Amino acid sequence: MSRPLRLLLVPSRCGKMTPSLPVHVAASGLEGLIWLIVGIIWLVFQGLANATKRKAPPVPRPSLKEEKPERRVFILHRDIRTYGLREALYKRARELGVIFINYDVHQKPNVVVNEDNIDVIVWDHILHEPFSIPADVVTLAAAIVPNPDTREIARLYKLPVDMDGFLLEAHVKLRPVDMATDGIFLAGLAHYPKPIEESIAQAQAAAARAGTVLSSRWVDLDLVKARVDEEKCDCCALCLDVCPYEALAIEREEGSRAAAENGNGKQRLVVRAAKCKGCGTCQATCPKEGISVTGFSYRQLSAQVRAALGTA
Repeated sequence: MSRPLRLLLVPSRCGKMTPSLPVHVAASGLEGLIWLIVGIIWLVFQGLANATKRKAPPVPRPSLKEEKPERRVFILHRDIRTYGLREALYKRARELGVIFINYDVHQKPNVVVNEDNIDVIVWDHILHEPFSIPADVVTLAAAIVPNPDTREIARLYKLPVDMDGFLLEAHVKLRPVDMATDGIFLAGLAHYPKPIEESIAQAQAAAARAGTVLSSRWVDLDLVKARVDEEKCDCCALCLDVCPYEALAIEREEGSRAAAENGNGKQRLVVRAAKCKGCGTCQATCPKEGISVTGFSYRQLSAQVRAALGTA
């Protein structure tokens, strides 16, 4: 029996309760698919109608320097990296007269609280002498640290982390929201400290990437996988200990019922292709050349080296 599917509208962001439209359709069948499409179209039109009723976004407040040009604003920093469109913000701040002072980690600023004022003493790297700044307000830009549970989650799902404890993507350019483990995608501050608009853009990319996986009926595996040479492998299990993805297992071949009862069946190493990432750790560990990665056997690697040196 096919499972019924219900679509139920939720309250809109405008604060008004959108009337619910329960649509009972079958999980399979042309009629059920038509009703599902009708329900989705109805949701889209309701969202567009609600969007037109929303108020215009508030006008952003002026910055401290724009509000009062004679106000002195200092920014003490160790390093500033203005990537993307944020370079324009940095230039705009410099044009308005905001003063940026770089300090060294061994000569951090010192805040002196007096009875009637606050002084911030910083080492000026241009004048090479201490510089005192009388301040009315001192604001600390707090650092963002990873969640302490991140390393435990990374250990359970075999996810790589950097030296600071943030999660690492599979590839910075080619797979920016994919993790090394298939089916897990990355977005937000778990990756690295970033502004809210970048977190939203990365979340949208992760959702789109997940959609491509969910929309596919079959998932093709990469051809770069470990393979076992049964003539050289003696099931020493050294590769099992170093495999970071638990893609290797030792199975027992049951020659007969008596051998199975006595545990004397022949053992063989098996590669779970769905888990193997072709990292080559098993190949580097095996002392008998009993396992290798497809396309990267020792013979093939030697041929590449000889070709690169011109001695082939």
